[in-house]
Amino acid sequence: MVKDAAAKEVGLYAEALKHGFDLAVKNQLLTINHIVEIQRLLGTKRCRNQKNTWNRPGKPSYWRSGLYAPQDYKTILHLMDNLLEYINQPALHDVEPLIKMAVIHYQFETIHPFYDGNGRTGRILNLLYLVMEDLLTLPILYLSRYIIRRRVIITGCCRMCGPLTMGALASLYVRCSEADISRNHCAY
Repeated sequence: MVKDAAAKEVGLYAEALKHGFDLAVKNQLLTINHIVEIQRLLGTKRCRNQKNTWNRPGKPSYWRSGLYAPQDYKTILHLMDNLLEYINQPALHDVEPLIKMAVIHYQFETIHPFYDGNGRTGRILNLLYLVMEDLLTLPILYLSRYIIRRRVIITGCCRMCGPLTMGALASLYVRCSEADISRNHCAY
């Protein structure tokens, strides 16, 4: 039994990432059920059934920035279906995968579908997308440190400028990737 909360969270993250990796490799696509499974494995606050797992207006929220308002259940499902179509059908937006990953991550975080665990789930989705695009053989690129350390700057930019442009998103992810590669002294 893990007593340290941080160690427990890392273990749950690793379990959710491995499960997501197995699903992505096996299916070569992501579904709403896959995303819900990943989110639940993170050990986040959850409810008894899938419908109640999604965020809804009037329920307690866990956003510190106040940028995202919860959507109603039907809107969340519609937005998630739209996002999954975008992820799973490359012809919808023929751009470099790193740019598309940035758009996917931003859209997921903007939809903010769950009560808790959206950031961790979104970062796992980033890695799974890169695996599905054959840019990673294993989900080992760690973007979280860079993003978390710059969260205040990123949130401030969103508040001042509105949604980030595709160029700004792509630039952010390229810097994240370069920071991870240089810190680990390896090439992917």
